[in-house]
Amino acid sequence: IFSSNKRVITMLNLLWGVHAYYYTGTKSTDETIIQVNTRTRELGFVEDGDFVINLNATPAEDSGKTNTLRLTTI
Repeated sequence: IFSSNKRVITMLNLLWGVHAYYYTGTKSTDETIIQVNTRTRELGFVEDGDFVINLNATPAEDSGKTNTLRLTTI
């Protein structure tokens, strides 16, 4: 999980099996998804061919207001 909300990250990291990371990117929604998916591959959580569910705010400036779900393939 990538979030710009440090409180959410702290709470989620207490859950077994959840890895939450602080992300402060100010790019467009499309660029953010690419960056996050690339980072999850680098961390070894996904491999080529895996599906990733991205939840985010569109437009990106509306942080905290999740209104978009995208299913992407790595």
